[in-house]
Amino acid sequence: DRNGFSQCLEHHDALGARTDEAAESTSVLHVQRDELELARDGGAGIENVLQQVIKVVTAAAGQLWTDLSALAVEDVARRANLVVQRAAFGLVRLLDYFGSQSVVPVATLGTDQIFRNDNAIPRVFTASRYQVLPERSQITPLVLKDTTDLRRLVYLEEEPALAVSGESSSTDSAWFISYGFDTVQVGVHAENNTLVVLTDNWFDAWHATVGGQPAKILRADGAFRAVAVPAGNHEILFSYHSSRYTKGKMATMLTSIYLVIIAGGYFVYCRRKPKHTITETETANP
Repeated sequence: DRNGFSQCLEHHDALGARTDEAAESTSVLHVQRDELELARDGGAGIENVLQQVIKVVTAAAGQLWTDLSALAVEDVARRANLVVQRAAFGLVRLLDYFGSQSVVPVATLGTDQIFRNDNAIPRVFTASRYQVLPERSQITPLVLKDTTDLRRLVYLEEEPALAVSGESSSTDSAWFISYGFDTVQVGVHAENNTLVVLTDNWFDAWHATVGGQPAKILRADGAFRAVAVPAGNHEILFSYHSSRYTKGKMATMLTSIYLVIIAGGYFVYCRRKPKHTITETETANP
């Protein structure tokens, strides 16, 4: 009938409207999808560019670091080489200073080494030859720079009191009997008159006796002690006696005694001093 036909037309129109709306929605979705794809492609391009930039910056930083590292290593190597050269130069000068014979390593302690110097002069020895040079300024350069064997020739500032023949024997010898703080005793055997050199510092407060008889101590090689000894077996006694030391010691003792007396007197005074007691009157009338 007519009513049913009208309702069918209305449903058809409604369905057409919904179809149009769906088409429009589909078109919008297509546009949004295209925009998203474009944005995604653009984002991918930016991401690629950023990645390329990061790669370039990283490569440049790595090259810069490599160059700086190379320069640092080169500088360290140059400085280390310079230090080694200076150390070697100093060691050569030091070894040359010791004498003609090379020093011999005898022990190693970590990074340090101990050397034996066969050029060293014995602590005490005999010498039959000497040369007198009145000025000490003449002796010092000869001792430090000359090639003279100081174990055979002694530089003196004055003539010894005993004539020394200049002839030595292979049996001549000197040795320590005792070595103390202020006394040194040396034994000597000599076939002829000779000089006995003790390589301790010369000082005017040291005195010597040979067989109990006073003997003059000569300044040897500008710094050491030498005593002229007659042929035969003898004992030399070096002893330290200083008037300045004696006076200083006496002053110290007197000062100590004075301080002890003062302290003792003060102690006795404090012991004998009457103690003040508080009476009842003082307590009642403060």
